[in-house]
Amino acid sequence: MNCDFYCDVLTAHHSLEDHRMFPVMQRTFPELAPVIERLHAEHEAVATLITETKSAALSLSAEHASVDRARAAITALAGHLMAHLDFEEQSLFPKMHTDWHYG
Repeated sequence: MNCDFYCDVLTAHHSLEDHRMFPVMQRTFPELAPVIERLHAEHEAVATLITETKSAALSLSAEHASVDRARAAITALAGHLMAHLDFEEQSLFPKMHTDWHYG
């Protein structure tokens, strides 16, 4: 899997959550409104990190500066995603084991 494909899949995943899953979860579990608001904000931050990561990956060359830029972008994206996934799992997964459906 290459960086561009991974970033595109991640963007599509967040779009699905933002436009399909989160609205239903918020209607079903109104107490999750602050959690969903935070997750939306994190998705926007991830979008910015994805833009930088894709740009850095496409600009890779034999020059150390381009490698350092790509490494920094990927590291920042990975760090943000790990924290995001931890929060998402702790906040949403307990509710997802109940009887709810999105669609």
